[in-house]
Amino acid sequence: QKAKSRILIEGANATLLDIDFGTYPFVTSSNTTIGGVCSGLGIAPSNVSHVVGVAKAYTTRVGAGPYPTEIHGSLGDDIR
Repeated sequence: QKAKSRILIEGANATLLDIDFGTYPFVTSSNTTIGGVCSGLGIAPSNVSHVVGVAKAYTTRVGAGPYPTEIHGSLGDDIR
């Protein structure tokens, strides 16, 4: 490892799909949060100096599974 080298790591799944923190049983088989960088890639937490998180205010899913942010009724119909 070079001093002051930069590595960009991108995750494709969200927290609700995380094996430990997600909406079980509708999860993936790995850790999708920042802790997954350490456990999945073998990078020590002391080597992670910056984390940039991107969040959205709603949940999307492919296939079956819960939608905790889904709005039912006439308001949901209007939004859709």
